[in-house]
Amino acid sequence: MHYPRPHQLAALLWVLVLFEHGSYNFASTEAQTHWEEFDLSYPFEGYDYQTRRRKKFVKYDIPATFLEAKKACKKMKGFLALPIANKQERQMRKVIGFGFSTDPLSMPPVYWLCANDKAKEGKWIHCKTGRPLKYKNFHKGQPDNNSGSEDCLVTGPYLRGWNDVDCNIKANGYICEY
Repeated sequence: MHYPRPHQLAALLWVLVLFEHGSYNFASTEAQTHWEEFDLSYPFEGYDYQTRRRKKFVKYDIPATFLEAKKACKKMKGFLALPIANKQERQMRKVIGFGFSTDPLSMPPVYWLCANDKAKEGKWIHCKTGRPLKYKNFHKGQPDNNSGSEDCLVTGPYLRGWNDVDCNIKANGYICEY
């Protein structure tokens, strides 16, 4: 007779817990904002050599359109975030969290990033600098401009990269960089 091994029992128990609650997001759900400071200890485009300033990403769980999110970050003396290197992407992912859902009909949370292709489809521009993106991390099959008006970027705990969406939708929140 075959008995399950301890790690198999633990995995089964974890699945049952998730099934009971519907979904699980590894990001903090208790606070309205969540931030993590990170040190960019190597030089890259956009690094402030003068001040050697430490930057941080802050996730705000406040529904907003792209323009509302951009204005909110500016009002708080920051700007809508966009990773410009893989290291920054990994650090931002720690702030957003990783997750999965056992409910295929649930809408996953998404957060605005600072890029769009409003001027020319497929030519993604950083919304703060106005320059073309050098670093891109689109989710598989993205960007797809699905409705013909998907010109802004979002990411979230259920996505493994970025997705293009309509700039006028209310996303679940936004990520500011300070």
